[in-house]
Amino acid sequence: MKKRYFFLTILLVLMLLLLLKPVLSQNMSDSYNKANSMLVAGNFEKAAEYYNHVIQRNPNSADAYLGLGMAYKELGRYDDAYKATRMAIKLKPSYYQAYYNLGLILEMQGRNQEAIQAYDKFLDEVPGAEKFSDARQRINRLKKI
Repeated sequence: MKKRYFFLTILLVLMLLLLLKPVLSQNMSDSYNKANSMLVAGNFEKAAEYYNHVIQRNPNSADAYLGLGMAYKELGRYDDAYKATRMAIKLKPSYYQAYYNLGLILEMQGRNQEAIQAYDKFLDEVPGAEKFSDARQRINRLKKI
């Protein structure tokens, strides 16, 4: 009898999770969209808050970590920006946008050789790299410093 109740309880919990998944996903999606809107609007504190909310619910969101890194970079919180962007890369090693952002952060920290490596990695990963002259210009400028 106890096994039957245990099995029914597990089954009920699984069914509830399946039913709630769209609601939870929608809440996460709403927070991510708000974070992106705040980032574009220049409200970097609020953007960081929303990205952190998404990360709390989904710690494997490379996109949220990248957004968080961008928000922190704009706030001048370069160490935090570096950590968030490195986490985005750890979660998604071919995330070329993260390598570009990492290059910007490293450049702002005066870590020029590492910035060059990040921009090079960006150019290696990005489809159609020949279109991204900004990264090449940054590399050339940093090599002259």
